Amino acid sequence: MDQPIVVSLAGKSVRQALDSILRNGRGYRWQLRNGIVEITNSRASRNAEALLNKEIPVFEIAEGETIKLASEMLWWNLQIALDPSVKGFAGHVMGPSSTIRPAKLRNRTV
Repeated sequence: MDQPIVVSLAGKSVRQALDSILRNGRGYRWQLRNGIVEITNSRASRNAEALLNKEIPVFEIAEGETIKLASEMLWWNLQIALDPSVKGFAGHVMGPSSTIRPAKLRNRTV
């Protein structure tokens, strides 16, 4: 989806809202799996689809961690799962972000 879209979400359920948004993109669909909304595209490459089915052995979210940092850490955990020679990273995730509850997830797919 390259262009902005306009949809009215007033008075709609989450299901109706997702349907309205994704109807504008070719090949997009969504499903609820284990409490997580998965958005996929039937036109995506099989390699891209495999990324979202990769299992991460352990993923931890620390107390007070921001959503941005958790997202970045999940991306790095995926890179390490795909290529074990990757040893880690250093850096700073800039910008404001809400915090997320701590969690320890085991053997979950991305």
